[in-house]
Amino acid sequence: MSKIVARREAVYGLYRYGDFVVIARKTGLSAPTVSRALRGEPCTISTARKICDLFGAKFSDFFELKKEVRIHE
Repeated sequence: MSKIVARREAVYGLYRYGDFVVIARKTGLSAPTVSRALRGEPCTISTARKICDLFGAKFSDFFELKKEVRIHE
């Protein structure tokens, strides 16, 4: 299974864009959701799309799919 996570090197600049509340208001997301997404915690495709749309960015500019590695015992 894969998770959608922010690319740290890409979203670092978003912290300088403004407060999470401003980004949240402009995207229609909650501030905690924006904060979690930009910290690199897994988010939904909808959340990623709204953040990308706000900045006129492609998905791959800010986010990536990370595969979960499961170890079977």
